[in-house]
Amino acid sequence: MTETAVLTIRRATADDLPAIVAMLADDPLGATRESPDDLTPYRTAFARIDGDPHQHLIVADRAG
Repeated sequence: MTETAVLTIRRATADDLPAIVAMLADDPLGATRESPDDLTPYRTAFARIDGDPHQHLIVADRAG
């Protein structure tokens, strides 16, 4: 039997950054330039983008 994943599209928060950066670092291109060890630059960038009223950061969250 095949299970169907349920995705919820929602506004991204800074709490999503560890998972986002981990996915970037797992990519062949990102593996050489992304580091989940120090989230400081990602948190800074996220805050700047999120503070812009013309931007809307979203994530797809898989239930479970």
